[in-house]
Amino acid sequence: MEILEDHSHLGLEFDWMGVDDLGRLGYFSTAGRGPIPKPVSTESAYWESIFEKVMKLKEVSNHELLHTWDGDIGDWVKIAKRGIFAFDWNFEKDIYELVAHPSHPTNIETIDFDSKDKIMDVRLKTCFSSSTPFISLQVSLQ
Repeated sequence: MEILEDHSHLGLEFDWMGVDDLGRLGYFSTAGRGPIPKPVSTESAYWESIFEKVMKLKEVSNHELLHTWDGDIGDWVKIAKRGIFAFDWNFEKDIYELVAHPSHPTNIETIDFDSKDKIMDVRLKTCFSSSTPFISLQVSLQ
């Protein structure tokens, strides 16, 4: 799968989702700089509303916070409480970093989500977990 480092969402906070080898959900925030998988670039309207779609899901899990900073991390916590692994782009390491993870991950097959096939099109060759707190798209999307 092609990775886009130069895309129309650079300079803007842009969020997208993908699934790991086990069908568990990952939520990725670009922080205005992170790369995106090519399938994400073709469905901008869907991805621009992804946070609202996630917030409509029920809270199903406790969470563990792996990283904190001076800004508001509330959104990543809310995402993890819905059973989704929450990542943010790390400028210094050029990698997506796990911010919060659910204690009970949700599987793509069990969520009530419209057009979840768009998420299933973004398969990452990894398993999300606190023991692998970084995701490199160059490795995970090959």
